Amino acid sequence: MLPEFQAVTLTNNALSLSWSTEAGGTYQLQYNSDLSSSDWVNLSSPVTATGPTLTTTDSITNGPQRFYRLVLLQ
Repeated sequence: MLPEFQAVTLTNNALSLSWSTEAGGTYQLQYNSDLSSSDWVNLSSPVTATGPTLTTTDSITNGPQRFYRLVLLQ
């Protein structure tokens, strides 16, 4: 099963991203500010799922926009 974003919420300059998972799967959340670039940056370390969803938070500032993607590592 490929991961899919389930919810994205913004509260007090914190962006919360939740996505579907398979227990035991390891996921890497990445971001990029320019979709024409292939230079994706890891947002924290990879995480291993223990249930059907994972959630992480990214601090939002007045910096450039960000695009997010999920990578299933194993």
